[in-house]
Amino acid sequence: MSEDEKNTKPGIGGLLEGLNNFVEIVMKLNETGEILREGEFKGGKDNQVSGVYGLRIKAAGSGNNSSPGSSSHKGPSVEHFGNIKKSAAGPLVAEEREPLVDVFDEQDTVTIIAEIPGATEETITISIDGPVAYLKAQARDRKYYKEIALPAAVENMPKEKSYANGIFSSVFSKQKS
Repeated sequence: MSEDEKNTKPGIGGLLEGLNNFVEIVMKLNETGEILREGEFKGGKDNQVSGVYGLRIKAAGSGNNSSPGSSSHKGPSVEHFGNIKKSAAGPLVAEEREPLVDVFDEQDTVTIIAEIPGATEETITISIDGPVAYLKAQARDRKYYKEIALPAAVENMPKEKSYANGIFSSVFSKQKS
């Protein structure tokens, strides 16, 4: 029996406890604008397979983020990150991890901020191809890759970029119409 099964109360007590947990999560979402859950596991022969998974739920209208769930979209957004992907055969642990990314649509610029722990600035590349930015990075023991939908057409070269303490930031000027 798992720890969760041991701690689950049967009947109405369990229902009320579950409802209370749900209300606490909704209150946190209302207060902070987002909920983040993440974890890691090892498996396979000699624990050589490492899976990282995460989920971020953002409330509608939280911040200046242009991704779904922001003030420019109706409803909350759910973003998955990590290296576990869905496949027809079931969950698949990919070689590359998807970093957690925020995109900010500002008046004259689009800013992309990504969490890429362990990488160095020299190993991070970001390229633009039409409405999509491609982010790639290499850390000592992992690779990162993410395709990012852009809210507006931007110049191909970033106006500014920086990397510090695992956070990569890149600012692109919007193309003039």
